[in-house]
Amino acid sequence: VIGTATATDSPVGQIEVTATTATESTVTTGPYSLAISDRYPLPHISGWGNGLITTPGKIWVGTANGMVDVLDAKSGKVLQSIALFDGSGGITPQVVFDLKFDGQHVWALAAAKKEYKPDTLFVIDEASGTVLRQFDASEWEGELDQKLGFSPGRIWASHQTIDTRTFEVKYDSVPWGDAYAYDGKGWMWITGNWYVSDCNPVLSVT
Repeated sequence: VIGTATATDSPVGQIEVTATTATESTVTTGPYSLAISDRYPLPHISGWGNGLITTPGKIWVGTANGMVDVLDAKSGKVLQSIALFDGSGGITPQVVFDLKFDGQHVWALAAAKKEYKPDTLFVIDEASGTVLRQFDASEWEGELDQKLGFSPGRIWASHQTIDTRTFEVKYDSVPWGDAYAYDGKGWMWITGNWYVSDCNPVLSVT
């Protein structure tokens, strides 16, 4: 409690003290540690931008050779290695560009034909690791050499959005993005391009 003095009509020399409650800080002070607690070896080559997500109890890691490795979040034990293409896991570049989780499925954007340009979108059952469906994205509009976006019920991939329940692909004339962020309030934030001008559009998610 903090006492504050305020002017009154009282005789000279007297002041009125009003009690006010100090605002409590909501900032936690720690202690924090940025020390690395564990290191887990990965069974396949993974580099920058290959995708990394978590689902309950699991870590999913995209790789540079068409594999998605699933690790136990507590022990680091490899639970599963999922091959996306024929020949995945070898020396042939089959880059996984990004991973997203919609609450039921894991989505993987990957490249089979060209190392630098993704051409296939996979839907993986989170519980079993089974590949349920794949989309040929080689003819999709826009540039796909970027990340996927996710908002409730929808995956964003360049000018395409995919319904996570029906798997219907819909074309939308929206900016393709290098990165997407859904704010939980109905807006998708995108860093990317609109025609030839750089911009940072914000789109209403309906």
